[in-house]
Amino acid sequence: MVSRECGGGGGSASSTSGRALYTKNKNVKRAVDGLVGSGKKKRPDSQQVELLNVESRPRSLVAPSNGEIHIGFRKLSYSVREGIFRNRRRRLLKDINGDFHAGELTAIMGPSGSGKSTLMNILAGYINREVKGKLFVNDIEREEDGFRKKSCYIMQDDNLQPLLTVMEAMYVAANLNLSAAVQTKDKRKRIVEILEALGLWDCRKVKTKNLSGGQRKRLSIALELLKNPQVMFFDEPTSGLDSSTTKQCVSLLKQLAQEGKTVICTIHQPSASVFEMFDHLYAISDGRCIYQGSIKGLIPYLEECGLQCPSYHNPADYLLEVANGEYGSHTEHLMGKSENGLCTDWRKNQRDTMQIQSLEHVEKMVQSGLLTPVKVPSSNVFRFSWYNTATQDAASVGAPPPPEIPTSHCDNNYSTSFFYQLYVLLKRTFLVLGREKYLHLLADHFTRHAFTIQY
Repeated sequence: MVSRECGGGGGSASSTSGRALYTKNKNVKRAVDGLVGSGKKKRPDSQQVELLNVESRPRSLVAPSNGEIHIGFRKLSYSVREGIFRNRRRRLLKDINGDFHAGELTAIMGPSGSGKSTLMNILAGYINREVKGKLFVNDIEREEDGFRKKSCYIMQDDNLQPLLTVMEAMYVAANLNLSAAVQTKDKRKRIVEILEALGLWDCRKVKTKNLSGGQRKRLSIALELLKNPQVMFFDEPTSGLDSSTTKQCVSLLKQLAQEGKTVICTIHQPSASVFEMFDHLYAISDGRCIYQGSIKGLIPYLEECGLQCPSYHNPADYLLEVANGEYGSHTEHLMGKSENGLCTDWRKNQRDTMQIQSLEHVEKMVQSGLLTPVKVPSSNVFRFSWYNTATQDAASVGAPPPPEIPTSHCDNNYSTSFFYQLYVLLKRTFLVLGREKYLHLLADHFTRHAFTIQY
């Protein structure tokens, strides 16, 4: 289910692979020492010899025509009004900076009230007023309407229609989000392939209220994948899930990131194995950035600030304890060291053995039947039959491929016309009302009452 992109054994017990791993790490250390000797600045965590080098991977983009989207923000501040007369202001974000890259699974962490949900809402475009600072997309100042068409926001609480089946919910979303030029057979093909990829095909006739927590979360992701967003925001995606389902969910998010998407989520107190599965960490305390970088670089970063994480302690828990002030007031020092999010010295495109073991553990659970196998839909699912035929015809005569029909926007900023949307929503409403048992009980009551009065 999860593709391995690292060479080396990770957790292999054979002596041959162990000697090869030692030799590889020894060569890495020599290369680093050579760079230091040549006068170049050494990375603070460069001597962590258990790290495995990962070559830059070619990214198979889901939507090559759209391209990757990198998100950045500078001097971002946000305040709210308080008091009876709303004459007091409280700053929730204080001139923070950051960069979230495509192809990385980013976690925003922080204690309650630190501003992580506020930052998520601002980046997703749900908060616009009282916001100061600049938002960037690929180093260009962001245009909100265009950005929303290429992004999605999956809330912590799954707002699914409880009386619709999985297939019906997917059809409603497809009719509302996909262009009117898309044929019905193409919509069905996309729905089927997404459900099969996410392990929801067997429960396609089950009502959403009867789904498990993991299935509901995967259905929420499937509904958004219909319009193929390049940026995906998740608010507490692992909330309410057990440890196995949490690993499965994070593994799916990681696969989405590896397809070239920008995946950003808030997460609260993950386990050590889940924490290691993230590529990038953005930590907030009191509205300020105290760390931005790789997961592996967190411990050396804290050590340079005089904070020693115990070997038996979960680094995520220790970070939250530091942010809460349990070891003294270190927020100012950490904020200064990270330059409030501007410092990028701690970003690394490397994995460690712990992350590899976490991914392999998920795969073993899938193979043993304890978890449903899930994967990201192939790129072909986001293309339609007419486009494939037209591409082949163009290639046969040496012409360039035709442009694709947009699937998530049209000239009037909506995928379909107002009347078609009204038709779809009315159809869904009558379908739900027909299954509402309380309405049936109310109708039976009035029928019996009328029958009693008449006779």
